[in-house]
Parts: sequence; C-alpha cells; structure tokens
Amino acid sequence: MIYRQILPYALALGVSYETFWNINPYILDSFREAHRIKRKMEDESQWTNGQYMLNALIVALDKAFNGQKAVAEYPEKPLYADILSSQEEREINEQLENRRALEQFEREQAALRANFYYHKKLKEREEQGKT
Repeated sequence: MIYRQILPYALALGVSYETFWNINPYILDSFREAHRIKRKMEDESQWTNGQYMLNALIVALDKAFNGQKAVAEYPEKPLYADILSSQEEREINEQLENRRALEQFEREQAALRANFYYHKKLKEREEQGKT
C-alpha cells in the first residue's frame, strides 16, 4: 500500500523520497494543503490571464470591424489594481482608526488616574485635618 498509493501521492505533492521516509505521516496533510493552495493560486492566475486575453481580443475585433469608430479599449492598469489599492487604503485607515482609538483611551485613562489621585489626596488631607 505504501509503495503503490501513499508514496506516489507524496511524490506528486512534491515531497522528496528521502523526506517521505523521515517525516511523520500527518505532515503529509500539510503538503496536501499547500498543494491545494498552490493549485488555487495557479487557477486564479490563469483565469486572470484569460481576462486579459479576452480584453485584447475584444479591442482587436472592435478595431477590425469598426475602424475609427471603435470604442473598446484595453485596460490601462491591472484589473485588480483598484481592488488592491482600496484594500491597502482600508487597512491603513483601519490602523489609523485603531491608533486614534488607543490614543483616546490612553487620554481618558490618564484623566481618570489624575482625578483618582486628586480625590485620594483630597481625602487624605481631610482625614489629616480631622485628627
């Protein structure tokens, strides 16, 4: 079973022969998951390439059939540039908002501490005056 099923599967996942015999069998699940993620990324990349090819074909056909009246244009920037930049922007805004909230919390805590110590000293003075 090992030589007919498990070893070929591990080799297909990219596990070397030497590594296969020296690792815990449960680690093969990590290799399998890494292979699945890699395939998904390759699939997304191929899909994106297909989108670029489709855009190029549409532009070429539009210019071929409509000449000067062609309106189709090839994208000037990558398809996901806006998505990535807006994600980065959201992350930066979220970090700034978190920082502002933390600074506000620290200011409130400092005010509470100052108020606490003020009232504590005031109470101590009152108690000293009574004795």
